[in-house]
Amino acid sequence: MSRAGPSRRLATILFLDIVDSTRIAAELGDRRWRELLGRFREVVRAELKRHHGHEEDTAGDGFFATFAQPAQGLRAAVAIVRDVQEIGLDVRCGLHFGECESIEGRLGGIAVHTGARIMALGGAADVLVTSTVRDLVAGGDTQLEDFGTHQLKGVPGSWQVWRLLKLDVSSLPAPLDPARAAEIRDSQHPAAERRRRRLGLGAGALVGLAAVAAVVAFATGKLFAAPPASVAPSVNLVKINPSTNAIVLQLHDSYGDEHLPHSVFAVDGALWQGVNQGYEGLVRRNMTTGDVVDKIPLHELPSALAFGFGSIWLSGLTSPTSIDRWDAVSGQPQKSFTVPAEIASMDDGPNAMWVLGSAGELFRVDPITSALTGTYKTGTIKPGVVVALGNDVWICDCDFHRIVEFDPASNKVVRTLSFPQSGFLVGLTDLAGATTLWLLDPEAATLTPINDQTGTAGQPIGIGANLHDATVAFGSVWVAAGDKVLRVEGKGPTVSARITMPKGFSAGSIAADPKSGDLWVADCGCPIQ
Repeated sequence: MSRAGPSRRLATILFLDIVDSTRIAAELGDRRWRELLGRFREVVRAELKRHHGHEEDTAGDGFFATFAQPAQGLRAAVAIVRDVQEIGLDVRCGLHFGECESIEGRLGGIAVHTGARIMALGGAADVLVTSTVRDLVAGGDTQLEDFGTHQLKGVPGSWQVWRLLKLDVSSLPAPLDPARAAEIRDSQHPAAERRRRRLGLGAGALVGLAAVAAVVAFATGKLFAAPPASVAPSVNLVKINPSTNAIVLQLHDSYGDEHLPHSVFAVDGALWQGVNQGYEGLVRRNMTTGDVVDKIPLHELPSALAFGFGSIWLSGLTSPTSIDRWDAVSGQPQKSFTVPAEIASMDDGPNAMWVLGSAGELFRVDPITSALTGTYKTGTIKPGVVVALGNDVWICDCDFHRIVEFDPASNKVVRTLSFPQSGFLVGLTDLAGATTLWLLDPEAATLTPINDQTGTAGQPIGIGANLHDATVAFGSVWVAAGDKVLRVEGKGPTVSARITMPKGFSAGSIAADPKSGDLWVADCGCPIQ
């Protein structure tokens, strides 16, 4: 009986590895290097999954993955370059598109060798591509520079290589400063990071702010890792006067949220913060002074969290389909129930709590009885965010660059919007009752307004870098962006103020209470690019 020959298929090929890994391994020692390598693999795998890549192989500090489309591979590479810098590492990436051979389930052939050789030419934070990839993504929001013609070992001919400079109007990050990289690596808390990554959530998870708040705070950073008692507290919260755009208070206490953007929320006159330093869970602060007035322990990571109807709603504490409802004042459990789907996101509407399933199912929960009163199909493929505004529910199918407006009353999709950006959707209500939708794309560092009445998108505004969070209040959009907070006016939109943060402070979370006129910003300790 003859053996079947190799099968062939076209694929986008991505190779990547850690730059200077031998030196870093020697610096850290065997145990710490293994822990860091484990976190590196978790970061890479999360982005491969998010961008629909397939892990073909991994060995040591490198990955080989494939994608159906070159654009997916480019976006994954850029996301990985950014994400691994948050754990103190730089990678280099090489991409090629060509025909691969599959023999006994393993990919090989000259195209695979080409991808590996392209990667080997790169340095820290480099994303290098062949002319084949360049031609296939031509016309998109990409900018590449000539990296020269090279002979690739074991690959016939000469190869023109290009280096990616910008993707979706956002520049690639510069390589980490070695001293800063070492500092970040020293700050890692491996046990907490492993707990976070078990949830499989990434930067595209749910963010809801102000009175419509829902959170991915615990899914985007290291949770439950207190700093050594000997470390003097640095500034972890600042208060801004929205009338003057000036910082009027700098707070430094033992409760912090290192590497935890989207972690502060203004709810019913109280400032809530998810913390992983000094305490494990939620703290309630005085909105005026920032003083901690109450603490609610939280020893598991929720897959989604929302405030609404006098309660804190947490999903995924006991199972992927569970919801636990706690009293927002006492922190005491009120009710536990389940929905028939794994939960991706939650948000409170005017008369219901809306729960989004990971396969696009939408559930209406009665806020009085906590009973499931409606089930809908939204037509989304891989939804990540639900935002309830007025009578409609908006769902961000962000991995597919789509936003769906769904009308539960008619059980119909009102419209589907397509965007070049990805990221996550934010729905906001200001004091006057005006509603605004914004699409935040951290990778592209853009903020795009969406008219919730017509569903049309406005002009994207470039933030530059470090886009983490946003809120609408006092007639403006306020953006937490690392070393600065930007005040954006809706018409245009235009940046009307740039507020510089204190030295060493990285703005990662922002919350506003229009009734009291208070605006708070929390430090996430995120690397500033």
